[in-house]
Amino acid sequence: MHQSLRSQGEEEEDPEMYNFHQAVDMLQEAQDMLVDEHQQCIAENREYLKQEEAVLTRVEQDVDYDIEDYARALDVILQRKINRLKTMQDKLNKVRSQLHKEEEISKTLRRPAKKR
Repeated sequence: MHQSLRSQGEEEEDPEMYNFHQAVDMLQEAQDMLVDEHQQCIAENREYLKQEEAVLTRVEQDVDYDIEDYARALDVILQRKINRLKTMQDKLNKVRSQLHKEEEISKTLRRPAKKR
């Protein structure tokens, strides 16, 4: 009876399986964060595009528009976009890292012997 209980609870007691489940959980969390970040990035890019169009329209339509103001406004927009993209890339790299860890752990799991 102890053996059958141990077999049923083996997955919980097996440190390899625990590590695998932990890696899967961390991968799922990283994936969720990446997807959320991507959605936020797309929404913000829509807003940045509107801002860029407004800045560009002003510089194109107003012959007296100060090019320094244009350059400053464009720089602010570009820095925000760059920062957002870097954040998203960091999260993408985390997903890739977690995926690699999960794959490595899954390779080390002991496979149950096939029953004949």
